[in-house]
Amino acid sequence: MEIELLDVITLDNNKEYIVGSIAKKDNKTYYCLLNKEKNDDILICESKEKATLREVNNSELIKSLLPEFYKSIKESHLLDEFLKNLPEFEENA
Repeated sequence: MEIELLDVITLDNNKEYIVGSIAKKDNKTYYCLLNKEKNDDILICESKEKATLREVNNSELIKSLLPEFYKSIKESHLLDEFLKNLPEFEENA
């Protein structure tokens, strides 16, 4: 199973997370996961094997991944779609 941007995955804690960004570094894939219910619950995980995730707690590694996560979001054009639809969201608020 390949994990892709915007996939919803359930972790061992039985919480659902949205794949918000993906980065690759040193032959590993890293995921920025956003809790579907609590927007302040963000996890950075790594995967050496498909469908096996391990949380990253190394602050230096996370700091080095931030530009790659940003690049992933920018290249996906998700923000463009969000901003394009923002007036519609505001009207329905």
